[in-house]
Amino acid sequence: MVAPPGRRPDSERPPWLHLTGGIEVGVVGRLSRDYPSSCGLIVTLPSKGEVLRDEPWLAIQWDGLHRCVYAEWKGFANSVEFRASTMAILAGIRKKSAGALVSDNRRLEGVGDQDQLWLRDTWMPLAVAAGVRRIAVVLPHHGLGKLASEEIIGRFGKTAFVTRTFSKPSEATEWAAEA
Repeated sequence: MVAPPGRRPDSERPPWLHLTGGIEVGVVGRLSRDYPSSCGLIVTLPSKGEVLRDEPWLAIQWDGLHRCVYAEWKGFANSVEFRASTMAILAGIRKKSAGALVSDNRRLEGVGDQDQLWLRDTWMPLAVAAGVRRIAVVLPHHGLGKLASEEIIGRFGKTAFVTRTFSKPSEATEWAAEA
């Protein structure tokens, strides 16, 4: 039997790892009278869905449950990488006829001024033409990523889509699903 994406086949699952409702749960560590308990809980959540692109700085997935493209920034992207990645997000939106985008910016490490202007002046009109109605942005709690995300959103001005910020991805995807 072939396991769904994000899950191991039963033959590869260690005996201490159990499958509960599509989520792998197991306990690691050792218990003995010679050593204090150092147990931890392992939880492997299923992936959001179909992987559209995976780069060291960005992963793009189709979230079929919430009918949105989910872009997770994983770190710094230089100007060329940033612009190419945002165009890849747009390609995913077009491919899936998605009306919503969740941009998880919690690990985004800053976006240059020229790239922010490019996003506003070039990418946004293309997103509107592709049918985007909602963009949910998951903000980091602090740091350059938070400042860059807030600055980008502040530059949007009046748009044909609605943008909201969230602190939790779950809240962002639920809101995006209403598109």
